[in-house]
Amino acid sequence: MTAVRTAGVCLVLAGVALAQPTFRIGTKLTTHLGDAWSSSGDTTVREVYEKTSVGPAVEASYGPVFGVLTGRLDLAQVDIFTSGGAAFRLFPMLGLDLMAEPPTQWRVKPYVWVGVRTTAYTQQSFSGVYEFYHDSETHWRGGLGVKYRLTSRIDLFAETQWYARDTYWGGAMTEVIGLVNAGIGARFALGK
Repeated sequence: MTAVRTAGVCLVLAGVALAQPTFRIGTKLTTHLGDAWSSSGDTTVREVYEKTSVGPAVEASYGPVFGVLTGRLDLAQVDIFTSGGAAFRLFPMLGLDLMAEPPTQWRVKPYVWVGVRTTAYTQQSFSGVYEFYHDSETHWRGGLGVKYRLTSRIDLFAETQWYARDTYWGGAMTEVIGLVNAGIGARFALGK
């Protein structure tokens, strides 16, 4: 195959990949169920505690490319803690999630997702005192979900997060294997 043909095939495949996906804006209600902390030095300490919160979030996604992969970016999130206080996050954890789904026309589709993110800046209020701080340096996460195509432009979804690993600026690390977050929501296709 010549270089011209190879370039032509690549252009056609790129056109097919870019022609099908749609940009979607979504909203969801999520619940954060708890964290498990571990730190290493001379000794390793592991402590499990509950930090339960619930709140709405807004996200943007693009895909699926080739009917399989979708990229997702969180735009904003509000957490209301059951122990008191609230947190607002604009672009919580800058980074990208990738969702993989079967390349079928099923109305109901399961999917798996993984992502990596970096520093979030948070304004948090406890007892009327507002603090502005950054969260973890890196945050790996992953989980499972299912979506239901309500119309050609609207998907409803339910999603869970089963893995989280945070590395903080000071060198401390958090790792959770188990149900970390759960959420339900909708995504709306934009454009024509």
